Amino acid sequence: QGAGGKGRPAEAAQDSEKLHRLKNQQRLNQLNGELLEIQHKIKTMIKCRPEIMAKVSVNEKERLFRLVEEIVGNAMGSVSQAWLDARMDEQKTKNWIVTVDAILELVENGTSFSSFAVPRSMEARLLRQAALVDVKALTNILNKQLKPHILTFKPKETSADNESRLNRKFDNMLRNLEELVA
Repeated sequence: QGAGGKGRPAEAAQDSEKLHRLKNQQRLNQLNGELLEIQHKIKTMIKCRPEIMAKVSVNEKERLFRLVEEIVGNAMGSVSQAWLDARMDEQKTKNWIVTVDAILELVENGTSFSSFAVPRSMEARLLRQAALVDVKALTNILNKQLKPHILTFKPKETSADNESRLNRKFDNMLRNLEELVA
């Protein structure tokens, strides 16, 4: 037996592992799709009969939105830090763009009801819950706090294309949120 003979069992095990991961991913995608479909049916049912939804107390809403404010505050701090880094070193402008993209992805994961049935991160889950409780309040926070902060604290080396892309991303996200109450 040469070296090729010893490699076959290892390759077969590796292929089996890849196939297993692929099947798991397909199952997860299928379950996610089924959950999204169920969530859509529930949302439609609640729009038709809002009285079936349990009321959220003022205290619960205030606690939830304090957490949202903390998430947004942390995001704004990350933007500011990336901006300061880029001011000291123009090569770090790309880091600012990566930071903002990550923040917008977090917000989009939390507020998009068409991609993931359950967002992965706790922050995204809290944003989703806030969107379900009071989408107008969440939209207001994102549009009047986060977006202006991002646009104010952008490195001057940021290309017009990147700025336009980030604006479009933000506007699409806000439009999708507003469609929740339509």
